[in-house]
Amino acid sequence: MQINQDNIDNYSKNPVSALTKGYILALLIIAAMTITIHVIMDRILVEQDLAANIVSKSSAETTQIHKLVNVVTEYYYTRDEDLVNDIDSELASLKIIHNALVESSKADQSKSGASHVVKSIYFEPPHQLHSKVTEFMKNVEKFSANIKHSDEIDTALYRAITKHSKQSLTDVLNTSLVLYDNAFLTKVEKLRMVQIGAILVICITLVLEAFAIFMPLVARVRRYADRLREISMTDMLTGIGNRRYFVKRAQQEIRRAQRLNKDLCLCMLDIDHFKAINDQHGHAAGDYVLREFVEIIKSAIRLEDDLARIGGEEFILLLPASDIENALIVAERVRQRLEERPFVLPETNQSLKITASFGLAQIDTSKEDDVESAIGQADEALYMSKEAGRNRVYYCSFPYGEFYAAEQKIASNESNNVRAINPA
Repeated sequence: MQINQDNIDNYSKNPVSALTKGYILALLIIAAMTITIHVIMDRILVEQDLAANIVSKSSAETTQIHKLVNVVTEYYYTRDEDLVNDIDSELASLKIIHNALVESSKADQSKSGASHVVKSIYFEPPHQLHSKVTEFMKNVEKFSANIKHSDEIDTALYRAITKHSKQSLTDVLNTSLVLYDNAFLTKVEKLRMVQIGAILVICITLVLEAFAIFMPLVARVRRYADRLREISMTDMLTGIGNRRYFVKRAQQEIRRAQRLNKDLCLCMLDIDHFKAINDQHGHAAGDYVLREFVEIIKSAIRLEDDLARIGGEEFILLLPASDIENALIVAERVRQRLEERPFVLPETNQSLKITASFGLAQIDTSKEDDVESAIGQADEALYMSKEAGRNRVYYCSFPYGEFYAAEQKIASNESNNVRAINPA
């Protein structure tokens, strides 16, 4: 049988043609996968920008509610008429923030999963945060109207405001941050799964191209997710952790204290007369004082101690491996460092004397959920410190729950001695 030369030529050319078509197909697959990933990446980045905005507004709403409760509480105890306008001002700010969040829920939910989460939390059971915040604001409005037209304060209304904020509102607001975080991380995880699938397809056709194109994208998504997680737990002004970070860190230290059989304390700090600094020197000066305040505290605490900002001028210290006596030594050292250090405003070169009030409490490490309880005790001790004249340290005795003023005595070339004095 004679073999036709044309058939031989066609046979020899077919493998080259197949490889060429395969290579072109591989390039098309890579191009298609790359475009797909970039489209999804852009969608997720837009979603995460919206998410970061919502997390920021939700955190601002939580902070604004706490500020409003603090002003109402201060008026309740001091009857300072100057605070009436502050109540109205803080309430107006809360309304603006809340309305912005409500508007977020009306966004196109096909484009933003964040708006769906906001709608669920604010308008649907079991949270229905919109109605709770609205009720809280109405109570504050009633309280404001009451104190403007009557010499008597409606105690029941005041208690309703504080109880509402500390129980239902605080819990739901904290839950909302967790739900936002979970929703955003789910989006990131979906992108990650799509990317892995695309990488597998590309690896079948061209391994080197797959690793060169898609691995950087995966790293970018992970970095963005880590950054978002970091932002949600960081105070942007001072660079230290926020309340959410502190609670997580405290829970970790409780487990560590349980393993090592160590004590654990926390200390709340509040800058004295900070509102007057903002009023007299401006918010830029107030921000400078906050940043310098943090740096001074860092210089006075131990390496293992941790500092977080939980409110406007309110901070909290976590003191591992410390009982009340050791914690008092640290608190008094910080108090003295602040008292001795002048704050020189950079723009006016004016020197300010800044002091702080302190409230200490020991965490019951036998209970992993004792963080909030200890914060409450420290907050009460802080309040007593301010009532006693500010620039001093009060603490809650453990385990008896009694409050005392701490007096620090430092003798030359001698060790620190701390004694407790029951206030009159």
